[in-house]
Amino acid sequence: TAVAAVIFWGQSGYALIGIAAAAWLTGSVFTEIYKRIKPKASTDINEMIRRLFNLPRAAWGMSLAHLGVAFLIAGATGASLLTTERITAMKVGDTVDVAHFSFTLESVGEVDGPNYIAIRGIFAVSDDDGRQFVLTPENRQFVASGQVTSEAAIDATWWYDLYAVLGDPTVDG
Repeated sequence: TAVAAVIFWGQSGYALIGIAAAAWLTGSVFTEIYKRIKPKASTDINEMIRRLFNLPRAAWGMSLAHLGVAFLIAGATGASLLTTERITAMKVGDTVDVAHFSFTLESVGEVDGPNYIAIRGIFAVSDDDGRQFVLTPENRQFVASGQVTSEAAIDATWWYDLYAVLGDPTVDG
């Protein structure tokens, strides 16, 4: 199944494998706990709950550690394979589509901060549902040290993290 998933779905196949591994590990943890409380047909719910709370701390520690690994696998899978990224050079007025979002570069200009000078880009972003918002990433140069940093603009929700970053200017602007 794993090989078929990778062949037919490419990168999404790896995501399927990662999520399947996380689900398998989670199911195994709950199966192990269930076996440890040894329920039988004649065992009532109160007895099962008593056995559950009387499990040794080592059993709880093992179960929590394995659940942590399952969450790590699921999170790493989602973060690395279920992302969409586009790196492109844009001029003011250009629009780029990424997943179901449209980014329009409205302006790029210099702004003064308390201890830095920044180049700020203003991106108008809209999605397929009609939601519109603005992202304002910056490249900052700190006056005292001369250090240059990139400040990403991030729109974080429960379902996705959307971000924009300014790169270096190109020769033609």
